[in-house]
Amino acid sequence: MWEYLIEYIELAILIALVLILLISLRILLQNRFISMHFSNKKFNIQALYLIDPHNKEERFRLNIFNNNFNDARVVGFGFLYNNQSIDYFNHYLEDHKTSKKNSAVIQTRSSIKIDIDKNNLIDVIKHYSDGRRQIFGLEAFVIDALGMTTKVPANEISTVINRQLKAEDDALREKRREALRQERAERRKREMEKRQLNRQRRKEKRARLLMKIKKIRFRKKKDK
Repeated sequence: MWEYLIEYIELAILIALVLILLISLRILLQNRFISMHFSNKKFNIQALYLIDPHNKEERFRLNIFNNNFNDARVVGFGFLYNNQSIDYFNHYLEDHKTSKKNSAVIQTRSSIKIDIDKNNLIDVIKHYSDGRRQIFGLEAFVIDALGMTTKVPANEISTVINRQLKAEDDALREKRREALRQERAERRKREMEKRQLNRQRRKEKRARLLMKIKKIRFRKKKDK
C-alpha cells in the first residue's frame, strides 16, 4: 500500500511541477504581451528611400505605425542630425488640412506617412553638416502628446544621402580639375602668343636694321 501511495505522490509532484511551469510560462508571455503594447516606445518608424519607376522621381518617406491598443496623438516627427531637429510635422498638417493645429492622431493599429523631397532634406542636412562630405548618426523621430520621443536610425536614407554627397564632391573635384586644365591651356596659349609676338618684333627689328644699313651703304656710294 505504501508503495502505491509513494508512486501516486511522485506522480502528483511531477504533475504539479508541470502545471507550475505552464502557469509561469503563460504569465511570462502575458507580461511580454502587455509590456509590448503598453510601453512608452509604442511607435514603429520606417525611414525609406523611394523612386518612381515611371518618372524616376526620388523621394524619402516616413511611415509611423501605432503599435498600441489606444489611439496615439503625436506633436512632432522628422529627423535628428548633428544635434538639430528637422521637423516635418507642420508640413504634414498643411498637406492634410487637419483641424488639429498642434497634433495629429494615429488610430490604434494604423499609421500615417509623409513624403519628403529628396533634395530638400539633403540641402537642410548639408546646412547642418559643417562642411562634412559624409554624414553619421541620422535618426528619424516621433514625439507623442506626453513629450515622449521615439528614435530609430535612418540608415537607408543616410546611405542615399552619402552617395549623393560623394557624387557631388566627385563632380566638384572634376570641375576644379577641368578648370585647372583650362587655366594651364590658356597660360600655354598666352605664352606661345607672347613668344610669337617677340619673334615677330625681333624679325621686324632686324628688317628695320637691315634697311638702315642699306640706306647707309647707298648714301656712301652716292657720296663717292
